[in-house]
Amino acid sequence: ISTLVQPRTLLNDGTPRDLLLRLVNTSPDPVTFTPPPDAGSSTPTAIQLSVDIDDAAAWALCKSDEVGSIAVTPPTDWNEEHAGKTDTGQMTWLFRPDYSKTKQIEHNAALEFPIKGVRTTLPPGFTNLYVTLQEFPNYGTQTVVTQIEKSPLVYNKDLNSGLLSQGTTGTNQTLTLKGNTTGDLMLVEQSGAGSSAH
Repeated sequence: ISTLVQPRTLLNDGTPRDLLLRLVNTSPDPVTFTPPPDAGSSTPTAIQLSVDIDDAAAWALCKSDEVGSIAVTPPTDWNEEHAGKTDTGQMTWLFRPDYSKTKQIEHNAALEFPIKGVRTTLPPGFTNLYVTLQEFPNYGTQTVVTQIEKSPLVYNKDLNSGLLSQGTTGTNQTLTLKGNTTGDLMLVEQSGAGSSAH
């Protein structure tokens, strides 16, 4: 099972956020790694994480100049073998276990990949984190998908997503929330527009 431990939502205002990907072996048996072909060489077994990048599309995680802030840390006894952009519009990270130290994932055990510094200014919507398991005995190579939501700060029913929207028409301005200590109300101001609501 591939899942993002909360949070699963990014604010699309460029604010960095840390995510945690957890892979859990729900099989009743250990999931083993493919032995190295030669003594001292690496196992063919690997895990690749990928995200879509684009400079405008809502389906992508972030823009090409935003992906450089993302850092993925592998579990203990795993090593990062490669990280970089592909010609298919993705950013990928490839991790391989150190076969001299670990040869399997035990039943009910989990591998955790902290993903730090994720930020985006792309439009709100859902995007995919692709997790490709490469050359696992009895499982082969397969890709599972975990979704990430890029969200504004307040929910907008017309967009059907998010926590905060700047609106869908006209000149959009940021919203400011102000607490009032003299009454039970919250003041919402549209920056630069002079309008507000309680």
